[in-house]
Amino acid sequence: MRLISWNVNGLRACVQKGFENFFHEVDADCFCLQETKLQEGQIELELPGYCQFWNYAQKKGYSGTAVFTKTEPISVAYGLGIPELDTEGRLITLEYPEFYLVNSYTPNAQRELTRLDYRMIFEDDLRGYLCELSGKKPVVLCGDLKLPYRPLPSLEELEALLETAGGECTAKVLQNRHTPDAHSFIGEGKAQEVRLLIEATASTMAIFDNELSAGQIRALEEILGVTVLDRSALILDIFAQRAKTREGRLQVELAQYKYLLPRLSGMGASLSRQGGGIGTRGPGETKLESDRRHIRERITRLEHELEQVRQVRSVQRERRMKNSVPVVAIVGYTNAGKSTLLNKLTGAGIPANNRLFDTLDTTSRQLTVSDNLDVILSDTVGFIAKLPHHLVDAFRATLEELEYADLLLHVIDAADPDREAHIEVVDGLIAKLAKADTPVLKVYNKADLVPYEDIPAGRDVVAISAKRGMNMEGLLKAIEGALVDSLHHVILVLPYSMGGMVETLHNNAQVKNVEYTADGIEVETIVDDILYGRLRDYIAMEL
Repeated sequence: MRLISWNVNGLRACVQKGFENFFHEVDADCFCLQETKLQEGQIELELPGYCQFWNYAQKKGYSGTAVFTKTEPISVAYGLGIPELDTEGRLITLEYPEFYLVNSYTPNAQRELTRLDYRMIFEDDLRGYLCELSGKKPVVLCGDLKLPYRPLPSLEELEALLETAGGECTAKVLQNRHTPDAHSFIGEGKAQEVRLLIEATASTMAIFDNELSAGQIRALEEILGVTVLDRSALILDIFAQRAKTREGRLQVELAQYKYLLPRLSGMGASLSRQGGGIGTRGPGETKLESDRRHIRERITRLEHELEQVRQVRSVQRERRMKNSVPVVAIVGYTNAGKSTLLNKLTGAGIPANNRLFDTLDTTSRQLTVSDNLDVILSDTVGFIAKLPHHLVDAFRATLEELEYADLLLHVIDAADPDREAHIEVVDGLIAKLAKADTPVLKVYNKADLVPYEDIPAGRDVVAISAKRGMNMEGLLKAIEGALVDSLHHVILVLPYSMGGMVETLHNNAQVKNVEYTADGIEVETIVDDILYGRLRDYIAMEL
């Protein structure tokens, strides 16, 4: 006997997408549907050879079950027989000579599990009902059982990445297994289940939240009949869309080649040329999948070009260091609001949309923190869980700003329910890329969307709303406080015999003004602790 259970999430929409063709193709003995979202009279299906049993929804667009069976049952029962539960829950019980078939729509627990008690009452009574049936003959239970758990954050994030790339999620599949299948990652049985779901939803691609080998990609594409991407390939595709500058494109191209090289034998022709869909934005080199030597040579050239970028950045960095202009690097999880903050503080005018990896290219702007302090504020590419290591390596020229930064602003989305996990991801990458002693200021953005008590307190914590401009003054004071502990704003009066010290100050401090007076050379400057100690005797005023 072939049994199919399917949560259709609206049967009329499925019918418009070829449900009846799929129904006849699979030729199941018994077909159970949940969440039909239909009231009586809203649909008529011609299914020759099948008995139809419906437990319609009371509310429009909500719940509902149906069973289509080739074998007429001995009896059919609807509901649990408990009025307060049967108004929303939808059970159909079919009795056959050898077993009972129970098709259930379980009421949901609502957002944040606010109705979990009601759910548990339904489940307890359902269990009692099933135990009673099982005392007579075996029971087969199927349905929309609605596990009351929060969606897997990584999978929700994968869906957001897909939307960023321009795609649409048609279905999600979870699997719990101890180790991946060496051949197809998910195993033959699960792969066949996914294939049926792909056919039913008319999907054109399958995206996995894990990294796949070339052989696994090839095996899955043969079984599923559609293009297969893993999480890394999807992120690379987004980066290929977003990179605008020459540097950004070089970094993305390098990451693409490094990702492609070990998978060359399994990719087929999908990345041999640039295309117009997700997963087809290859580096643009013709026949790259057949020429490993060419790819290695291209990787070498790209690494050389990016090394030149690093050298240019190094020269720029040395100039800033000579002028004693502190560098403040903005870091954070993607879509935390880094670009919005940079725009608010400096008027940079870079795009700041509510989507993952909206900004890739580094932007640096000068920011006047106070009368005594100017800094260079640098945005960096957003971090994400399971960020492909090829991207980290490729974007090292950009991320070097973290290593040489005097202060890191770790921007956190205060309203994100997964913020603690995101903080952990960013902290881990900071530990890898930044100096160990670099101070970090945690900036809780979107603080206007959460209760005050949800924001941690601390000297290195600031709560803001970059979009609304809330507490920008507090953030500037915190930046100044983190940087000026070792800086001194002073007016020096130097004898003319120490004229060479003016050049030293220009090279190693921030000089605001120089005047040649009858009393000597008057210099307004911001110096560090070392110069402050050397010039203590010449300080006329501390500002």
